[in-house]
Amino acid sequence: MELIGFNQTLGQLVSLAKERRLSHALIFTGIEGIGKKRLALELARFLLERESLEQLDHYPDFLYLEEKNTIGVEEIKKVLQFVVERPLFGKRKVLLINDAHKMNSQAQNKILKTLEEPPDFLTFLLVSSAPGRLLDTIRSRVVEYPLKPHSEEAIYQALEGYKEEERHLAARFSGGSFQRAFAIVEDEELRKLFFFPEKIFDALQEGNRLKLLDYAKEYGKDKEMASLLMEHCMLWLRDLALVGENRSTQNLYYQDRLNVLIRHSQSLGRNKIPHFRQELEKGQKRLAANCNPEILLWNCLMQLQEGMNQ
Repeated sequence: MELIGFNQTLGQLVSLAKERRLSHALIFTGIEGIGKKRLALELARFLLERESLEQLDHYPDFLYLEEKNTIGVEEIKKVLQFVVERPLFGKRKVLLINDAHKMNSQAQNKILKTLEEPPDFLTFLLVSSAPGRLLDTIRSRVVEYPLKPHSEEAIYQALEGYKEEERHLAARFSGGSFQRAFAIVEDEELRKLFFFPEKIFDALQEGNRLKLLDYAKEYGKDKEMASLLMEHCMLWLRDLALVGENRSTQNLYYQDRLNVLIRHSQSLGRNKIPHFRQELEKGQKRLAANCNPEILLWNCLMQLQEGMNQ
């Protein structure tokens, strides 16, 4: 039952279950890739008295629901059929909905009655990185367990077996997410992206729109990469603000790029950083609303260029 970072939480939940004080409906929330689903699966395994997670596969008293895009009414119909039937093998049934925020409003309303009046043998387990997208009526009927991002040290230790440099880089830029950390050590192109803000701010400093256009085309091909690029530009801005205040290397993401940060900080000036941050935040929100990544990235970079010239 080893669960990095959340063994204590799992132990508390198991104790509540043994004492018959565990809520019938729980939601595990937190950023992507920290282990919310794994925690929910381990709790389901305990409740259903299975020896391993593999034994949950095709187990008739367990239903796992996950969809790539939207969870609609048709998927919830399967849920409703599952919850009305009594357990076949044990005393309990467990329903686990991963990315529960992907349920549309119709699906959420359809499942609401079951949440309000659940059968005594059923436990609801919801997992979400965006609980704000759930209806208030849903959230008011579940007990929330907010899970914190992992420490840089915990992620570094979990990456044992990889190169030291890659472990440090992944731990630093993971944002507390194991999923992102492993993606970083496995993907060389992703590692390169983390240092791309330096090139962008060099181009902004030079006023080189052709380079900015090339960068927008290169990273605008993929929505996720465009989002990550803007995210790391935000980290670069954060470091610029810290360097502008005291030129300290403590707590910098880009500790080994101090000289470049100082140069950019001098040319940008502290008064422009809030404007740059605001434009990048706007870009991230528009990207989340399914705007064209390349056009959005280009427009965002042009807004930064205009801000540079003001």
